[in-house]
Amino acid sequence: MNNIVKTKGFENAYKIFSSKKYDATFLIVGIALVIGAASLKFNPTSIDSYLSLFSGIGGMFVVIMQANRIGRPMFIAAILVTACDFYNYFKQEIMAKMILAIYGILLNFIGLFTYKSKIEVTKLKKTDLIITSIVGAIGVVVLVFFGKGLMKSGQPAFVFPLTVVLFVVQVCAKFLFIRGKALCGILFFIANFGYIIIYAALLLTVGKVQNYVYFAMYIMFTINAIKATVIWYHDEDKEN
Repeated sequence: MNNIVKTKGFENAYKIFSSKKYDATFLIVGIALVIGAASLKFNPTSIDSYLSLFSGIGGMFVVIMQANRIGRPMFIAAILVTACDFYNYFKQEIMAKMILAIYGILLNFIGLFTYKSKIEVTKLKKTDLIITSIVGAIGVVVLVFFGKGLMKSGQPAFVFPLTVVLFVVQVCAKFLFIRGKALCGILFFIANFGYIIIYAALLLTVGKVQNYVYFAMYIMFTINAIKATVIWYHDEDKEN
């Protein structure tokens, strides 16, 4: 990765992704997509619709702050957004994702008290990979005992096995993120792109407002993961 970071193309990408113009465009497009997606199935009398909308809009601000390595304000926002995600998973009776949300909230609390104004990016070590593998293995155990809720009647057959893989990838990505490792951006890209496929399939079978909102969210999250990868690897090279 070091050779790629030093190329002119990578530097140009960094200039684009680190600009305020890019961030403003991302937020405008992302929020518009979420509102548009939510309006397709929005129920003004349902708290689910409002929480999904809040989660979608709040998520845009969270991921852009994550990519820009912003510390405490991001962790506070992430805790609130993840709490909404937990509620949505609770309503859908997806136990494994409820546990993933709790895991995310706990990591965000750790980050809240670990970092101040900026997340520190450090080089990946062999011990980080070992610990991440252990965390991933724990994610597999969680799926064995609580993964039944991921299987829904009427959904395409490929959704469940793909969700299992992406669940473990997310568990590892979140851990590397809180450790300040740039590899998290690549793992978030893989997970987010996979969820685009899943929610596109669910839109055809289960037309809930959450699925419309999450589909729009993950499109933008995938783009943002590219930004995060570029910025974090650039900063890792410059600061270490």
